[in-house]
Amino acid sequence: MASAAATPAAAAAAPRPPPFVLLLLVLVIIAAGSGNAYPISAQFQLLPCNQHNGRQLFNLTGADKWIAFRTVAEGGFDPDGNNCIDCMSCRVGAIPHLWYCPSAGAAQPNPAAWAPLAGGKCAGGTCPDGALQLKTTESEACFGAGALIYGATAFLKKCNATDPSQLWRYDAASGLIASHGNSSLCLDGGTALNISCADQPYSSHDYCNTALKPWDRAKDLVSRMLPSEKAQNMASPQKPKTNISFPPRSTFSALNTDSD
Repeated sequence: MASAAATPAAAAAAPRPPPFVLLLLVLVIIAAGSGNAYPISAQFQLLPCNQHNGRQLFNLTGADKWIAFRTVAEGGFDPDGNNCIDCMSCRVGAIPHLWYCPSAGAAQPNPAAWAPLAGGKCAGGTCPDGALQLKTTESEACFGAGALIYGATAFLKKCNATDPSQLWRYDAASGLIASHGNSSLCLDGGTALNISCADQPYSSHDYCNTALKPWDRAKDLVSRMLPSEKAQNMASPQKPKTNISFPPRSTFSALNTDSD
């Protein structure tokens, strides 16, 4: 049985969401597109593997244990061997980002130093054959993804060798770091996401329905965000983003929510 329509009085009394939730919706509406700029502070995500995309090509070897980009000439890609993955605070939940590599021989450990672990040397168990963990040398945290889906945010998780979202496969020939749990997706440093409310399944979500009230759309949007995405959107001045159909936008506003 369909529920009765709310009376005008009841509708007027209905609580509205806090301003920060409406601000998040504003970002959804205005973020119809973004440039393909490559800021030094770019964060990492999972995207379809592409060996011609310099933002997905890395070197994992070297005495300093850095995960550095390869020097790529074709296509005018920006990242090069002077750019490394920095683990930020290096704690569980931290959002690593691209930064300048330290000077060669810099004191260890440092935020750019990682320990690729395999087999019985993995932290939190034994890694499956062919898989490796990317563990920061500064804590017991490993590089992982919020989910094994397009555009998922990469962040630090408590090392667990049985968690497929923090297991990787490195191809030394191409430089690609592919997800062990979904080999079609690779670690990517800041390529613009290509998703919108015109695409399925996003077009069927309430936050893409312009006929709904702004606060109803905002509530639906926030409810679909992963905890890692909410944490990332609270970071300032990093580039907020989610995997739910709008690209990252630079902002110093903290976008957060009380829910998980």
